[in-house]
Amino acid sequence: MSGAEDALIRAHYNNIRRYHRLLQTSLTDLERAYIRTRLSEETFALQSVSKAQNLANSAAILELNPIDDQQERCGDYR
Repeated sequence: MSGAEDALIRAHYNNIRRYHRLLQTSLTDLERAYIRTRLSEETFALQSVSKAQNLANSAAILELNPIDDQQERCGDYR
């Protein structure tokens, strides 16, 4: 994972934590709705970044350890 990806994940995670803390305070209905919207957006963004990172990691692993067609058919995954 690159430093930029790591920082992006950390930023989304920190924003999510902050929004959860804010929801525990006294807010107007409008403020609460705004924070819930932002929380949803940050959660989606974090999931997207995490999925992209997992796909990149999987692709890198497959490049390093390609599965032989014969092994796949036989179920031999040494």
